[in-house]
Order: sequence, then structure tokens, then C-alpha cells
Amino acid sequence: AAMENWLVAYPDLNLVYGNSDGLTVPAAETARAAGRDDIIFVSVDGSDFAMEAIQDGLLQSTFLYAPEYSGYWKAWVPFRIATGESVGDDILIKGVLINSDNVADALVLAKDQKGDMENFEFEKSLPELINDYLGMGAAPEGGAEMPVVGLVQIDRSHPFHLGEEAGATEAARRHGFDLRITSGEGDVNKQIEAFENLVNEGVDAIAVNFIDVDAFGPAMQKASDAGIPVVCLHSETDGCAAVLGFDEWATGRSVGDYSVEVLKAHECWPDCEAANLQGLLGQGLNEARSGGWKDNIEAGGVTVVSQEPTDWQPEKAVAAMENWLVAYPDLDLVYGNSDGLTVPAAETARAAGRDDIVFVSVDGSDFAMESIQAGLLESTFLYAPEYSGYWKAWVPFLIATGEDPGYEILIKGVLINNDNVDNALVLAKDQKEDMENFQFELSLPELIDLYMAE
Repeated sequence: AAMENWLVAYPDLNLVYGNSDGLTVPAAETARAAGRDDIIFVSVDGSDFAMEAIQDGLLQSTFLYAPEYSGYWKAWVPFRIATGESVGDDILIKGVLINSDNVADALVLAKDQKGDMENFEFEKSLPELINDYLGMGAAPEGGAEMPVVGLVQIDRSHPFHLGEEAGATEAARRHGFDLRITSGEGDVNKQIEAFENLVNEGVDAIAVNFIDVDAFGPAMQKASDAGIPVVCLHSETDGCAAVLGFDEWATGRSVGDYSVEVLKAHECWPDCEAANLQGLLGQGLNEARSGGWKDNIEAGGVTVVSQEPTDWQPEKAVAAMENWLVAYPDLDLVYGNSDGLTVPAAETARAAGRDDIVFVSVDGSDFAMESIQAGLLESTFLYAPEYSGYWKAWVPFLIATGEDPGYEILIKGVLINNDNVDNALVLAKDQKEDMENFQFELSLPELIDLYMAE
């Protein structure tokens, strides 16, 4: 909003400094969309997406603090004090200015913090680390240009979407392509703008998780006219080069069947009541997760008393849960279409003394699986955000380089409950801590079988 006002109030504005990449990059995107690509943007944080924006020419610079590096020191210093070491009164982490001269090296550093964390030299200063990494981000031999893949997310705040970004970044590292991640910040008009920016930049392929697929007709036509293949995520429309998503109807039905199985052992049976925390109405992913579940749980004899859309916002899930606790005092089970909705709702019910309500979910996020171990959730459905993100970058790369992965690619998940949650958490840990060696090309059922055998 500030950037929009400045474009009108200060038509001769030449430079904008943002106190955080999370502020600066959206402002720069707003200026570019308004045709003001002459304004210089400088920033602070050194986030991956900001460094990618430098490579794209959107930002002039950022200042690298590196979140993992910062977090290491914020835990390491109190540990040293607790064990009797003297660390001094004033410990200042010195950052490094990142621009086009060193951004490629800084991105390699950033990837190593995530993909090879156990071997990363966190005890060194950031300036020392940057010096160590100089030259590591050099262009491919022979001067060949890397393919450029764009990934357009719904937002960059939901825990699942953040995990996807890490997996997508690993796909780019492993296969040698330039990945540009952007989002609509939950707003369909901003998402269309972000998509069209990638088209204007001439990327080689785009994957997009639509907020509202029906609103993308003209934007999809622009991509088609530019010869840019589009991988449609979780929804299908005219012009998709491929459709990549989860087998959502099968997932919904599986969770519905499991819900019935659990409730049959519950004291409410056969007069049980259930409710559903939905995501974004109209989105294919949401409609299938809810539809499959509702079909099968009702066929099993359970009454669905309410289905409440949340736009994937946790605070809306909490509000819905608070209302249900009053409106449906005999509520027995809640199914959330995402762990980011289900866990906050379960915590709300427990705080109200309703630990008898069964909660089942979808995503397979680490915090949800830990909630199963803690007895807060009954189950989740493993899609594994890093795994999902890997495929959402890898498939458009395959298409951009002339391979045919098929038109419909469905990622099949796995139901996670007390029987397999310990093994699933080891899998989830390996995705993060040993990402460079993780077998992302296998299916999730195959991976779970491997980990169950360990």
C-alpha cells in the first residue's frame, strides 16, 4: 500500500530501502507491475527469495544475515554461557552486502545451510563464510544458460508452502536450473500479476498453484502466446501443459473411511457427529479433499453437521472451532483439510476441556506428526511439503528441457497414525537434514515402506 501511494505522490522516486526482504520484494513487484522498473530497491535480511530477486533484476541488493546462521548463534551463545564459558557482553553478528557480484555464491551458501546443515561451519563469521564461497556460484561450463523455472505459490507464509520452497530449491540445485519463486500473498489479483511478471521475464516454464483457476484465462493465454508451458497445480484449465497434484479424492475417501473406523470404537457410535475445516472454496484441491471425505464418512453412517471455509488461515480455523464448541456440544470428530488448520483447532478444543474430540488431518507436516505422538491428533495424511515442492519444480523443469512426464501426475500420500508416525518423522527429518541425498524421485508409499523396514 505504501508503494502504491508513493508511485502517485512521488513520481520522481529513484530508490526504496526496505527494512526487511519481506517488505522490499513485494514493493518492488508492485513498482514493476506499474511500469516503474527504473526504481532501485535495496533491502536487508538475505532471504533466498530476495537473492533470487537480485538475480532477476528486481532488487539491487540485500544484506545477508542468514536465518539459519542467526538461529544457530541464538541457541549456541546461551548454551556456552550455561556451560561456564565467557562469551563477552556484546555479540554482534556482522552481515554482508549481497548484490549481483556475489549473489550466486551467497545462494550456494544459503542452500548448504539447509541441505548440509550438519557440516555447515556456523561458528565462522558471515564475512569469512562468503569469502569461502566465492566462485562456487559460477555459471555452468561452456557458458550455457540454465533453464529458468517459475513457481507461483498461493502465499509464502503457510508452513506447508514454506516446506515446499525448500524442496523446490533442492530440485533446482540437483538438476541445475534457475528457480524463481513468487506468490499472490493470498490475493488472486496479485497472483495473476506475479504469474504475468514471469511470462514477461521469459522464463522457460511455470508451475502455478491457483488461488482461483477461473480467473486465470487471459494470463494462461499470455503464457501460451509466449510459448511458455504451464504446469497447473491441483487444478485444471485450458492451456495446461501438465496437471500435477495429489490424488485428492482418494485422500479424502481414505480419511473418511478411517474416520468411520475410529468412530466405531468411540462411545458416540452409531450417532456420531463430524465437521470439516475447509480451505479455499472453489479450489480443486479443497473441493476434492472435502468431497471425498464427506462422501465416505456419510456413507459410513456419520452425520456431518458443518463444513466451514477458512481460506487456509489458522485464525479462521480457530474461530470456527470456537463456534462449533458452542453450536455442536456433541461434536465427535473434526477433519481439517490442512495440518495448519487442524492443529490450531485441536489445541483450541483441548484448551476448552474437549480432549474427547477426534482430529484427523492432511499434509503430513512435522508438527502434525508430533501432535499424533502427543495425543492431540489421531492422524494426518503424508504429502511431505519438501517432497511436494521438489516435484512442483522438477516437473516444469522436465517439460522445459523437452521431456514428457505425462499430462496428469498424481502424488499419492500415506495415512499416518500411531502405527507409523515414528518412521514417518525419521523420513521427514531426512528430507530436511540430508536433502541432497534424499530419494525424492521415489513415490511416498515406496519411501514409507523403506523407512518402515529400517
